[in-house]
Amino acid sequence: MRVVGTKLDTNRRHQDQGHRARSPRFSSALLIVGVLLLSACSGQSADAGSDRPPTSSLKEVGAAVEQAKVLHWSGSWRHDDWFPEGSPGTLASADVTADLRAMGSGDVFGTLAADGHEAQVMSVAGAALFVKADRVMLQMMGIEDPKAHVGRWIEVRGLAGTREVLGLKLAWLAPSSLGTALASTADGTGGAEGGTSPVPSATAVPSSAAERFPRPARVPADAAPIAVVGDENTGAGTYWVEAGAPHRLLGYSGLDVRQDSDSKPYRDMFDMAAAKLAVRRESAATARGTYAAMRSVIRSLPSVVPISAEPTDEDSGTPSWCTRPSGATSSGT
Repeated sequence: MRVVGTKLDTNRRHQDQGHRARSPRFSSALLIVGVLLLSACSGQSADAGSDRPPTSSLKEVGAAVEQAKVLHWSGSWRHDDWFPEGSPGTLASADVTADLRAMGSGDVFGTLAADGHEAQVMSVAGAALFVKADRVMLQMMGIEDPKAHVGRWIEVRGLAGTREVLGLKLAWLAPSSLGTALASTADGTGGAEGGTSPVPSATAVPSSAAERFPRPARVPADAAPIAVVGDENTGAGTYWVEAGAPHRLLGYSGLDVRQDSDSKPYRDMFDMAAAKLAVRRESAATARGTYAAMRSVIRSLPSVVPISAEPTDEDSGTPSWCTRPSGATSSGT
């Protein structure tokens, strides 16, 4: 009995010693796990953000955007510096919302709305911009004698050949120009001298950088930001892409899509003027339907269309006339 008892006691001592010997190692393992969990929760782990796209992936994002048949943009921005009727000398501002489909190298078709008023807009190949709106919207756009153009399509021409409406550069939204812009930003090659090209000459910074511009409302919360540092030719902004492959473009918030001008260059724009736009890629069938709608509008235009042009030193700005365009670009066929 004693021998058996001794063996049992010995086994218990060995078990107790083994347990005591393992306890520090077990406690150390728990401590390490706790540190890793704490780091993960605080975003400080070595793997945090590892699935986010590097800046270089903008080239791949740009290539995918350039091949898109149609990009559907929706979002808003604040438009300032217009004179409401009955308030001479008093500038006003309005929140503008957009629902636009962009195709090819500058074909854009859709609607803009502000303060309960709506306008139809159509950009043909980025070379001609047409609008159709009520008096209030035409007044916001700076159209002279808006009452004379209510409910009819007119061509809008800005200074130095700019094509913008309510401060938004429509051609910037098109797949071809935007895809080139993204790829050029990734390369650091920049845009055309003088800033007339929609291609930015700024430099992209990693998505881990602080987000200067807010995420557009319709962009998912887990989207990864890639910021672009502005310069004299390019407005600062942030591209929002899928955090995981294939890193699709989900939106843009910034100043580059806003119209730059001598009176209000990018460097003088406040961040609150940034447009916040969500985007999704749609099918070829949607592109064909949009082109069909554009062609229908163009065919309905009269043989001559009134032009509203901003005044220059040589031009009084009085509306003139242009010949109706022959049709939508061939990329829609």
